[in-house]
Amino acid sequence: MIDYEDFFCGLSEEEYEEEGRKHIEFLKKCCLTDEDIIKALECCIDGYCRGCMYGDTDQFHCKDDLMQNALDLINRKNIQVEGLKNERIERIRELTRVVYDKEIAEAKAEAIKDFAERLTDRIMDSIEQSLNNPDGNNYFITDVYTDIDNLVKEMVGE
Repeated sequence: MIDYEDFFCGLSEEEYEEEGRKHIEFLKKCCLTDEDIIKALECCIDGYCRGCMYGDTDQFHCKDDLMQNALDLINRKNIQVEGLKNERIERIRELTRVVYDKEIAEAKAEAIKDFAERLTDRIMDSIEQSLNNPDGNNYFITDVYTDIDNLVKEMVGE
């Protein structure tokens, strides 16, 4: 017959289990790192409890506690991974907006430059034609407005 007081360091089996449970609860709340849980899982897989903080504290319920902590660890890691995915997606969106805004700004600048060059060429051609026209058809300021309107329609496809 087993003398539980000798086996459990002077505690009854129930007292030993209760002390072990309290210790595990304490460890779960403050002290267990992810590495501790992984090491305990490795010990459990190997079937070797010596050195395992679960096996050293409460061998009757250690696997239940270990499984719960392992599940908690997996859930925490899944939440972390999901958070990192969301951060990465948001960063990609942000970078895409920056690149898109830059491309739009460059396209606008090019369109304005193109418009200015075409308008200048059109007005200069009209002035030159007016000066070279012996019939007296002069190029007036109202003609500039017409050239601007026609150029805008041409550039936007109307």
